[in-house]
Amino acid sequence: MMKYYLECRQCGKSFTKELVSDQSQPCPNCDSVDWCICVMETLEIPMPGIKLKGKMKETDQKRPTIEFEGGHDLYRESGKWNKKKRLIDRKEDKYEEIITDSQTGEVIHHCEEKLTEHQGHGSAKTAKRKP
Repeated sequence: MMKYYLECRQCGKSFTKELVSDQSQPCPNCDSVDWCICVMETLEIPMPGIKLKGKMKETDQKRPTIEFEGGHDLYRESGKWNKKKRLIDRKEDKYEEIITDSQTGEVIHHCEEKLTEHQGHGSAKTAKRKP
């Protein structure tokens, strides 16, 4: 299901889709006309092996502000397909990853911390030197 809403870039307040058609209208909260049109899609992914990934990037930023990933992923430790949700939010300095068993719903792995403290993983690993 897709949902549209406006978010004021000045104060961060969100407004319903009735305002989406008239973006020239000032924000009722702070009188700014600097709007961001937001689209939110909610999907249930029933088939193993299917993932949804996405990135959001500010025009003046080099790296994405937000990265997300959700769906089924082969968990190396157990060799089973499990549900995985990951959020990397550079603006809010947040990293969150949840892996749950597809069959039982049991949480296998949950990591929620500041992104600046999430070191030693993926591309942040220190390179091994060859002897």
